[in-house]
Amino acid sequence: MFDTAVTDEQREAAMRSLDVATIFAAYEELKLKQGCIDFGDLVSMPVCLCETSPEVSAHLVNLYEHVLVDEFQDVNRSSIRLLKALTANGENLWVVGDAKQSIYRFRGASSFNVARFGIEDFPRGKHGRLRTNYRSVDEIKEAFVAFSSRMAVAAGSDVSLVAKRGTSQIIPEHRITRTADEEIAVVGEAIEEMRRAGYTYSDQALLCSGNDRLAKFAEGLERFGVPVLYLGSLFERDEIKDLLSLLSLLIDRRAIGLLRVAAMRGYEIELSDVAAVLLYLKGHDFQPSSWMKRIEDIPGLSMEGKNGLAKVANLIDGFYSLRYPLAYPRVCTARPQPHSRQDCHRIGCGPEGPRYCNLAIYELSTQSTCSQRLANLPTP
Repeated sequence: MFDTAVTDEQREAAMRSLDVATIFAAYEELKLKQGCIDFGDLVSMPVCLCETSPEVSAHLVNLYEHVLVDEFQDVNRSSIRLLKALTANGENLWVVGDAKQSIYRFRGASSFNVARFGIEDFPRGKHGRLRTNYRSVDEIKEAFVAFSSRMAVAAGSDVSLVAKRGTSQIIPEHRITRTADEEIAVVGEAIEEMRRAGYTYSDQALLCSGNDRLAKFAEGLERFGVPVLYLGSLFERDEIKDLLSLLSLLIDRRAIGLLRVAAMRGYEIELSDVAAVLLYLKGHDFQPSSWMKRIEDIPGLSMEGKNGLAKVANLIDGFYSLRYPLAYPRVCTARPQPHSRQDCHRIGCGPEGPRYCNLAIYELSTQSTCSQRLANLPTP
């Protein structure tokens, strides 16, 4: 790129690209040394595996008989390659997307993928169109249609919709302001106008593009005397943080969530006891939450700490009991198994007849074997 650059701007762009490439190479090397992967690797690594191993790709194609992709306009090219590997180039693939709603361009997503569907990508794919809007009244729908029809990605396409909810007799307004404070004042005026027209405060709602903006609007409107019910960001609420901390104990081998759980009412575990648990887990490689069955083996715990941890363990054990009310199932086999046409119907694999299907047979009783469970399946 630098060798072919002619202007100063092209040379500068080439140098920036070289800087990015150098940083990326160092980043990839660091991940390899640390044995780490990132979110991009969760797609790219399976893609590489499927494209270089026909056996793996064939196994996954048999494993997932149908694949549904929502928000298809936000996929990137790596995701397209993964879909091709999972669906034998589109077999039994169903996607839903709207090029006008693409918002993840910074991650490589492009509405370009929507345009390619059924042509360059998944050439046997067929197109359909949803025309009924179930969410909005006619006036809102018409405002969206008028705006979206001028978008580049919608050029030459039919963007018309039918509003299921009918009309509201209220025409949307577009009000322009110069500053953020002025914007809040204008919204406050609109709210009061609606109240004078017979709509109470509780009849009105304020929508924003982000929770951070909602917080600013709530504070500003209250300064203007407009009462606001604002509960804040869902994931910033204390009860949600408590719940996520508890749930993390089910999957985190190091039990970092215990730091917050220990301060929750009803558990009251001292910080010194939490430190003892974390130190103990650092030196062992237990499965997540299994350490709770070894509380007595953890050195340095106070009696109060043991009691608090026992309460946490009882709660976690209750979670597993609710998830599997009959018993703790264990997987007997999840490998492709040949079976007869009759069995194919009985276990719901489909009408195709004898073929390799991926059976995950769960044994809910320690008295029976996998073969017995299959033999005992009811005949339709």
